[in-house]
Amino acid sequence: MLKKSFIYRCAVTTLILIFVTGCTGNEVIDEVIGTEKTLKGDISIWSGEETKGTIENAVRLFVKENPEVKISVTAVPTEELKNRLKTSVASKEGVPDIVEVSTYAIPVFIHELPDIFRPVDKDMEKIKSMVVPWKLKEVTIGEQLYGFPWDVNPRVLLYNRELADKYNLEPFQAKTWNEFIQMGMKLKERSQGTVKLIALNETENGNLYISMLRQLKKPLYSQDKGLVLPLEENKLALSTINELVNQQLVYNLQSSEDPVKLLQSEKALCIIADNRSINKLYNSEEFNDTQWQAEPFPAFEFGGKRSANGEGTAFIMTKHNEGNQVASEFLRFMLTDNESNIFGLKQAGIIPAVTELYSLPMFNGSIDNFMGLKLWRLMAEQGREEVEIVYDKDYPTLVSELINLEQEAIAGGDIEDLIIGIETEYKDNSFD
Repeated sequence: MLKKSFIYRCAVTTLILIFVTGCTGNEVIDEVIGTEKTLKGDISIWSGEETKGTIENAVRLFVKENPEVKISVTAVPTEELKNRLKTSVASKEGVPDIVEVSTYAIPVFIHELPDIFRPVDKDMEKIKSMVVPWKLKEVTIGEQLYGFPWDVNPRVLLYNRELADKYNLEPFQAKTWNEFIQMGMKLKERSQGTVKLIALNETENGNLYISMLRQLKKPLYSQDKGLVLPLEENKLALSTINELVNQQLVYNLQSSEDPVKLLQSEKALCIIADNRSINKLYNSEEFNDTQWQAEPFPAFEFGGKRSANGEGTAFIMTKHNEGNQVASEFLRFMLTDNESNIFGLKQAGIIPAVTELYSLPMFNGSIDNFMGLKLWRLMAEQGREEVEIVYDKDYPTLVSELINLEQEAIAGGDIEDLIIGIETEYKDNSFD
């Protein structure tokens, strides 16, 4: 009897407590029913033109759940981003809360705009375990995270499957670069040289040489030594490209040419394609009647890893409006929300850095004009398998130097001398 009386008194006391706190505040009720704190505030985002629509869709979904939040998204061309940031910071007007950048640009911006951007370790804490580890390492400077990784930017070789059938070739069998070149020699013979093996533009970033260096998994920078250009790996990559060029297997792609349309025109068997160019095929009716085949990059040796990713993108945060947590709440939402990520994949081909999303049906559906391939699953797996590279504030300049090195090597220059020349120029460069 005493036990029942005690339980009754406790229950009444609890009800009174809930009633009282419900009249004076919502803290206890929130704990009981799990209601989240209402978000308020304004944030501004600068993004690339291609991704603006994807971010705006995430904004709509977020604001629907948080009606007292206002978010503006402004597209800023990549080449203008740095100067516009400098201008806004100097004038203290229009400074964005969030900026979308290529991952390699993070050290550049932090070096050239000191005290503007802030570490995001605390902001990332809730979702850090969901992000593919190599992307976390790429946005780490010193011991701190400086970005929310977004697009992992996987790359594959995209083939015109109908053209391969026409010349009785099987791209799936070209699992090494040597086998790839052998396939090119067969194509050259069977087409009487009218069709090239691969269309490349080696004078711009995103070329085969840069992809091969990343594929070989050797860092270009060392925390202790600064710039390090691995000699044997460079020789291997450049000798492979030299053979492609010398055997006349390369179509020299001009900046004004659309690689996908060129591939459809049967001037080359394959091109390097990232997730956005694959998405172009996926969304455009113009390419629906052609059969395509996507394959991972060939390896340099049998059984070697074959993934090759680009730099990808990330979101960095300024110290503007730092006390307002809406910016980090929005980024966590956009990077993990299923509906937001499905939209981003469909509209812009964005393969997110949050690997848990790869289990969504969208990543596992087969696509008819890709021979029934689970295309997005293939792209996602390329992203999952990558290894990080270390970016330095001089990385954009280094890429230009490497492109020049490649052209000089193709023209007959000594690779070792060329590498020593670049290393001498950058010998004092290291992470601050």
